[in-house]
Amino acid sequence: MPKKYETLVIQVDGSEEIISLDKEPQLRFFQNLVGGYIQVVPCVWKDDLKEMIINEEGKFQGFEINLKASKSFEMTRQHGYALLPGDHIVGIALIPLNYEVN
Repeated sequence: MPKKYETLVIQVDGSEEIISLDKEPQLRFFQNLVGGYIQVVPCVWKDDLKEMIINEEGKFQGFEINLKASKSFEMTRQHGYALLPGDHIVGIALIPLNYEVN
């Protein structure tokens, strides 16, 4: 059976959806989902250190705070990441579940 590439989508209202693709997602896929240029930040998901993809300019564009994604981002402190106090994630957040972003 061919590998499926699974991406968790966390909406600002906290709802989640998993998108499963037959091919490894490319830049345009991520940009379309987050609505612009992407930024990759660390996060913790189900006790695993992962990558989170967000809109690089979301704060400047006034996107809403994503509390669920922000909590996942904040949990990276326990893995030694130094975050700015009060930093948060805005807009839609993506977490590649079974692959890494190239």
